[in-house]
Amino acid sequence: MNVTIPRYLFRLLTPVIALAMAGAACGVSRGGDGPLASITFADGSTVEIQQSEVDVISAGITSSDRFVQLAYGGAIPESLDNTILGQVIGSRMINQALANAGSSVSTSDLADGRAQLVAELTTVLQEQGEAEPAAAAEEVAIEIRGYVDLLSLNIKGSEVLSDALAEQGAEGDEIPCVRHILVDTEEVSDDIFAQLEDGGDFAALAAEFTTDPSGVSSGGDLGCSPADRYVPEFMDAVNGAEIGVPVQVQTDFGYHILEVTAIEVDNSAAVGDAISAVFDSAMVEVDPLVGTWDAASGTIIPAN
Repeated sequence: MNVTIPRYLFRLLTPVIALAMAGAACGVSRGGDGPLASITFADGSTVEIQQSEVDVISAGITSSDRFVQLAYGGAIPESLDNTILGQVIGSRMINQALANAGSSVSTSDLADGRAQLVAELTTVLQEQGEAEPAAAAEEVAIEIRGYVDLLSLNIKGSEVLSDALAEQGAEGDEIPCVRHILVDTEEVSDDIFAQLEDGGDFAALAAEFTTDPSGVSSGGDLGCSPADRYVPEFMDAVNGAEIGVPVQVQTDFGYHILEVTAIEVDNSAAVGDAISAVFDSAMVEVDPLVGTWDAASGTIIPAN
């Protein structure tokens, strides 16, 4: 399920390199007793966030030299703990939105979220020339396991919430899932199309023939997104295609054989509304030595 995250939740849900975006500020350590923050929800329930929870996540990050280099260029920002605290608060908000919808994130959901983060990290390491990016990504994920767990909860929470709202009848936009094979000539396109009609494997043919570099390893998969993101000719072909039936179309990029593999429903607006409702109604108290909670941005404004 593709979920468009509301802008103010960006820092809560963006994986792997989110912390690099945070500006310099004071960390949360303040040496006192009691919780760093507490949240009172509209139903009267209250949750607390302890210093130890942030410390565990922070310690894992700062102990991973490779992640520190990737995320911060080797210099850990003073804002690290504040950013973590903001993300932990956000995770509690998402959990409450899930509870309001009668749902929760399962162990398998978290495992899937972790796999997504490791895959993204693998891509980053591969782009930086890492000899064994998959192994290196797994090592980093183990080193920062507390942060990976937090991000997995935030990322998968929004997806699970989307599914729960859909089951309750929330309406969304239909989003086609598309794959394609791009070639330079009509003759090659016709030949591949004929092979598909004879039962050829789309992904294998994409890996062999496509001139779209991103399609070689993905089997031509373009993911699921609104059709209007494509150029007009491609968009029209997608809108007119039947699920599982390849079609041919020419664009300025060349000759495409495309296939709509599924139609998903994007309830990102409903997800945003559900999470916004929790943010707007919750009362967040942060230790004044740390700062104050800014619900609009989902961040901690540091104490002076």
